[in-house]
Parts: sequence; C-alpha cells; structure tokens
Amino acid sequence: MYNHFSTIASKYQSVRTLDIKPIRHIKEKLAQKEKIKMADVGCGDGRYSLELLKSFDNSFYIHCVDYNENMLKSLESNFRERNITNFCVRQGDANRLPLDNKSMDCIVTFNAIRSEERRVGKECRSRW
Repeated sequence: MYNHFSTIASKYQSVRTLDIKPIRHIKEKLAQKEKIKMADVGCGDGRYSLELLKSFDNSFYIHCVDYNENMLKSLESNFRERNITNFCVRQGDANRLPLDNKSMDCIVTFNAIRSEERRVGKECRSRW
C-alpha cells in the first residue's frame, strides 16, 4: 500500500474528490472555540486539511499526519505555493501518533481507515 501511494502522490489531487459535508459539520461543532489545534490523521496529500484551513481563520492550526513521506511532500509543496503557514507535517503511523497526549482539540481522519482496520471504538467518534 505504501508503494502505491508513493507512486501516485504527485497526481493524487487531480484524481480524488472531496465531500464537503464533514467539513461543515466540524466547523459547526468547533464554532465556539477561539483557537483550534487539530490533527488530520492519514491526511494524504491534504485535500481535507486544505478545506479545513479554508473554513477557519488564522487561529486554526493543523497537524497533517501521514505514513507516506511522498504524500506529505506533495501536501507541503501545495500549501507553501498557496502561502499557507498554519500547518505542520508529521510523518507517522496512526497506531503510534507523533503527537503529545492531550495536545489536540480535535483529531480527524477522512477515508484513511480501511474496512479491515476499523478498530476505532464508539468513544472515538464525534460526540458533539
């Protein structure tokens, strides 16, 4: 799987689509927070991270986490071209997140958990 995503990283943005509904839901649920620190786990090339950044002001900061270095390079290049600075990329495994405990206001994942990996308990889903 890693090699597949490494191969397509540079073309990924042009072949994938985006569902805006989860972005609206997250924005609605976090509307009352002044500053937001979020992690997008399995962010890939950053499609959803970018939409989240567009939805919030500069008080929003996103940690883009993915296992695949090529996807992260593509994300970082795209964001830098757009002069986006309120983000960082972190290479890491979703099973051992490269984040400090209790350091995020919200952790999200979009299309990154495959059916055979669905070990996410009910307590990890949206409680809003």
